[in-house]
Amino acid sequence: MTFLSPVRSSPVKLILIVVAYTMIPVSLVAAVLLAGRQEPPDSVRLANLAVGKVGLDSATLVFKSDANLLTVEFGPASGDFSEPAGLKRISGTLGADGLFRYEVRLDGLSPSSSIRYRITDNAGSVIVENSFRTARNPGESYSYGVISDGHGASLTVEPPPAVFGRMMEQMAAEDLDLAFHAGDFTIICRGRPGYPDDTLGQIEDKYNAFFEVGMEFTASTPLYAVAGNHEEIGYKPGKTAFEQQFAMPENQGPDSVKFAEEYYSFDNGDTHFIVLCSDCWEDGYKKQVGPKQMEWLEDDLQRVDSEDRSAGRQRWKVVVIHKPLFRNNLVPEIDNRDRLHELFASYGIDVVFQGHAHYYSRHYRDGVYYVTSGGGGGNTLFPPDCGSEAYPGDVTACTSQFIKVDQAPRLMTVSSIQCDGGMETVQGKCEGALLDSFTLTKSG
Repeated sequence: MTFLSPVRSSPVKLILIVVAYTMIPVSLVAAVLLAGRQEPPDSVRLANLAVGKVGLDSATLVFKSDANLLTVEFGPASGDFSEPAGLKRISGTLGADGLFRYEVRLDGLSPSSSIRYRITDNAGSVIVENSFRTARNPGESYSYGVISDGHGASLTVEPPPAVFGRMMEQMAAEDLDLAFHAGDFTIICRGRPGYPDDTLGQIEDKYNAFFEVGMEFTASTPLYAVAGNHEEIGYKPGKTAFEQQFAMPENQGPDSVKFAEEYYSFDNGDTHFIVLCSDCWEDGYKKQVGPKQMEWLEDDLQRVDSEDRSAGRQRWKVVVIHKPLFRNNLVPEIDNRDRLHELFASYGIDVVFQGHAHYYSRHYRDGVYYVTSGGGGGNTLFPPDCGSEAYPGDVTACTSQFIKVDQAPRLMTVSSIQCDGGMETVQGKCEGALLDSFTLTKSG
């Protein structure tokens, strides 16, 4: 086991680019979201803005507002909003937290493009104006990020630790095309002695607190959500609230009626991404990735393998899951871990990104890297507790950190970046100290 000390990297300028999507074709599009009452321009609240489900020619924008009539315009970043190509009126759905939820699909976009959007109120005042990138074509290079376990320690409504916010700022400065949150956005109270179960409204308030810190990032960088144990997917209000915060791709597997958005896959550039759910327990199959999810996973891996063989190409294959398969010599937290690893090794998975454990570790087994990146700020563990049971030869860093991946057609560089100060008591901005880095290559 190797413990790492940070190596200072040069400071990076903060660049916040904000994202969105709506439903209408091509160039400059407008979507007006309405329902009824009119608010004074200075009182309109826009919350929980997040981009997701980004494809080559489409994307989805999710947000909340206390106003019922808002306008969304979008188009190429090189254009302007002087002559919008279209206008669409859509009603939001009133949520348990008293805000209207909107989910708007944008179609007719161009691949590998920067798309600009803005949201305005009834009076035409701009509430937000930003941009995001659509999915890359094969052969192009780009970067993405992974962070996990940014929750606080309390069962009440509270924002994430301050260090999580500083890492969000640093991730925005890295100019990422997309990012993954590998679970545990907050702590949902269910089945805890002495505490009542959270209602849907209370859970919504906890996600609202997350977005108060993370929205500048999620509004500019497509975020793919992974369900953790604290999301309480087996509890109906927990599952409902999780699905309402983000727009995720949907799987078409045998359990898609129950867990359509909790596990899924998609492509971006030369990478095939697979998101698994370690806490979507099927009847009779607790503490494991159940047989229906396993069936879907194997079908997905077989399809990608067949497509790559036919096309004479090799996609990078990346898995993101909350509970780690390999992080220490203790009893596995996923009972069918060995079967999962067999699939990953046989189908050439390059990297598995994991959360749950509140530190960084890198483990290598049978050609697969298992990278635990749980240092999002939630009760970060430090030596001697952190990594004390790690496998021999593993790299471990006990601090707050996130992952940046620089992806090229034949080269992948994975870097763990520390946010200085560890816990939330230290003020100031994360300066991005490099903790660990490794590179993978593929032959032509």
